[in-house]
Amino acid sequence: MSGTSTKLSREEFDLLCTSGFTGEHAQRNRLFAAIGFFAGYRVSEIVSLKVGDCTDEAGKVNGRIVARRKTMKGKRVGRSMPINLALKVLIENYLKTRKNPSHDAPLLLSERGGHLTRQAASRMFKVAANRVGLGNAVSTHSLRKGFAANVLRTGHNNVLIVRDLLGHRSLSTTLAYLSCEADEADAAVMAVK
Repeated sequence: MSGTSTKLSREEFDLLCTSGFTGEHAQRNRLFAAIGFFAGYRVSEIVSLKVGDCTDEAGKVNGRIVARRKTMKGKRVGRSMPINLALKVLIENYLKTRKNPSHDAPLLLSERGGHLTRQAASRMFKVAANRVGLGNAVSTHSLRKGFAANVLRTGHNNVLIVRDLLGHRSLSTTLAYLSCEADEADAAVMAVK
């Protein structure tokens, strides 16, 4: 999937969140996208999250979101990511809509009350992307690619950090996520003095 989607920019992410996700599950869907965009988790990792993976025993959002090893690709090791302020606010607001969810309850509920499925999340994302004109160029994996590009761009110009945050074994996989678009390459050349 990583070869078929482009990275999502911050502007595109904001457009999805403000205009793409609508209806009864808009808040849940925004949170889904934010976990991918701000924590770099894969769709299968996001839909497997439980309330306790980002809250303490009292139900307060803690400073980290944890994907357990058994939900990870390759099931080698789990991953814990810091929760930034934007993501914390979205988690808190979404949990306020839930009726005292247990620590073991799914974080993102399906219509039937279980975990949101990977397939349902992908369909929901595609509908939202089409609604705002992003079309087939983006997929749920674009959130993860956007996360990688943003980490690299925000002054942490170390691809080894990006590799570790994404949980990649191979640096070549990470580099494929970070390939630049033609306009980015053109801008880099034009900036040379």
